[in-house]
Amino acid sequence: MVSEPRKLWPALAVRGVLSLVFGILTLLWPHITVLALALLFGAWALLDGVSFLATAFRAGRAGANWRGWVPPLLGGLLGIAAAVVTVFWPAITVLALAVVVAVLLIGVGVVEIMLAARLRAVIRGEMVLAIAGLAAVLAGVAILVWPAPGIIALTMTLGAYAVVAGVLLIVAAFRVRALVARHGEDR
Repeated sequence: MVSEPRKLWPALAVRGVLSLVFGILTLLWPHITVLALALLFGAWALLDGVSFLATAFRAGRAGANWRGWVPPLLGGLLGIAAAVVTVFWPAITVLALAVVVAVLLIGVGVVEIMLAARLRAVIRGEMVLAIAGLAAVLAGVAILVWPAPGIIALTMTLGAYAVVAGVLLIVAAFRVRALVARHGEDR
């Protein structure tokens, strides 16, 4: 997948827009209930997971080695697993939801850092995706270490991360798109 940047940038853009929308919604309505947050988070995790799986599938079809399709496959499975947990147990406690969110953020962050390392082989100096991955890992660790009492703290932390990650993913998508345009691969 990384060897074909023209196929990578749309997936990054979609993930960025989804993350940005999710983050803005959570920041606009911080007083939402645990049930609403769980369902909103579940929808976001499902869409993010499906996006990762599509990336893994395309990389596999393109004949990429395991390093090209396993990281997005793992990210996709983590996203879908998190979505399933939140749909089947929507009334889970704030602490349980915090753990689910934190584990997903850490997992997705590690996957994004791995993808950034692969992307760096194609684009010299490209670190935006790695920064988004690091932000995910840091947000996940912060939620695990300080599972603040109350849904507002979780909502604000998750919303802030999603907005930052969304912007960074969109920037990464446009950088990859610019690379494609410069090298004439978009034709």
